[in-house]
Amino acid sequence: MDIIRTIDLGDDNSLILGTYTPIVNYTSLAESIPFKDSITTIFGKQHKTGRLVATMGASYLYNGDVISQPTHVPLPVQTIMSTLSLRTKIPFNCCVANLYPNGDVGLGAHDDGEIDTSYIATVSFGAERKCVYTKKDKTESHTILLKDKSVVIMCGPTFQSLWKHAIPKMKTDSPRISLTFRPYHTE
Repeated sequence: MDIIRTIDLGDDNSLILGTYTPIVNYTSLAESIPFKDSITTIFGKQHKTGRLVATMGASYLYNGDVISQPTHVPLPVQTIMSTLSLRTKIPFNCCVANLYPNGDVGLGAHDDGEIDTSYIATVSFGAERKCVYTKKDKTESHTILLKDKSVVIMCGPTFQSLWKHAIPKMKTDSPRISLTFRPYHTE
């Protein structure tokens, strides 16, 4: 991972932008990750989001799903996680993968609800997509173009409580995989 630049967001929060020069590619990830439909509940009714998701590694609570036991991390994902951990000195041990089949599928503005981690790293593979980071009080926003093999690390003890991020829909027929890595304390 090579760091390109850092955006200081104040309050000890920042975005670190970089690139990942992998031996891993989109195809090896798509073939090795056990994706399943992403389901959300709106007004008590379940709906498919259009994204496919997979959670791998340490125990984790994601989108209402409790992963109480560590789960298998495929070798391509483990390779990326190990490289990120080595280069950043952050002990990443959990990965949530999202597969966006095309630009018709996005992800609305949200925070990840993280209260026990100060770092979330995202590595993108495939189609270019924008990610919009907006301060919750709407006083500041940043749009980052997530290119193939780009890295963004959300840093800071209050990042998730002060900021939201979104992947807007955009015109593309190409798929994108995002891998989000977190360092969880395991006992």
